[in-house]
Parts: sequence; structure tokens; C-alpha cells
Amino acid sequence: LSIVKALALIPADQRPYLVVVGNGREYRKEVENYISSHQLQNYVCIKTDIHNSKLLQALYAKATLFVYPSFYEGWGLPISESLVHGKFCLTGDNGALVEAGAGYAEHLSPFDVMGWARRLKELMQHPEEVEAKNARIRAECKGLSWAASSAAFFGLVDQLQEVRS
Repeated sequence: LSIVKALALIPADQRPYLVVVGNGREYRKEVENYISSHQLQNYVCIKTDIHNSKLLQALYAKATLFVYPSFYEGWGLPISESLVHGKFCLTGDNGALVEAGAGYAEHLSPFDVMGWARRLKELMQHPEEVEAKNARIRAECKGLSWAASSAAFFGLVDQLQEVRS
């Protein structure tokens, strides 16, 4: 809901189009009501039917950037996923989101709706800044394969065993 509220604060002629992926569970109706009551239907599309990776990859390919104003995230997988797809992420400053951003994401309080609106408006007014961030991510941020991830994990296990010996 925070990002939809932020969107409502951006003047209509500068407002980006937002694609929300997911079912929203318990608060989806609240988000839909907010969209309707603030005449945001032409600016927000909620996609609940993204059930395969090809569709998700297509959305990432077309996206300008990824926004994720989460109030809680156990690991931050959506952030890591956006980086793997070469997309700059504007996300929360809480939990594992900062670590998951690995220095490539920008972090704001998920409670700061005005801050989200201001920063999103700035980014949309300066597409060259977003593209520079995306280019840096594509050049520098390489996702780990499952083999590399497991090798790193077991390397840490070996180090712990050596310390205990």
C-alpha cells in the first residue's frame, strides 16, 4: 500500500506506471480500494497470474526499475532477484533488505511515503540515472549459481570445523 500511496502523491503527468506482482493476501482489497478511491486505475496494474519464470523475466526485462517497500522480509529474495535481472531496486531499509541489496539498491523507510514519492519522481525525471544504475548492476552484480552457492556454504562449514578443531 505504501508504494500506491506514494504514487498518488506524484503529479499525474509525472506518475510512472506501476505493475504489482503477487496476490497481496490479506491487504489486496485495501490496495484495490485505495487505487479506486484515488483514481489510480490508469497507473497501477495488479498481476496475480504470474506463475512461470518466463512471464516474470519478461516483466523484469520491460521494467525501468524495481520498487519493494517491504515492512518485513526474511531474506530479501525479491531484491536479489531484481539484481540478477539487472534492475536497480528502491527498497526498504529494514531487516535483510539492506544486506540483500549488496550496495546496489537504495533504501528508504517503508513508513516514509513522502520519501518514496519524492525519490520515485526524481528517478522518473532522470532516466539516465536509473539506466546508469542498471548498467552498473549488469556489469558488476553477478548472481551466484546453485553450485557456487553450495560451494561457498560448504567452504564456511569447513572453516567452522577447523576453528572447532
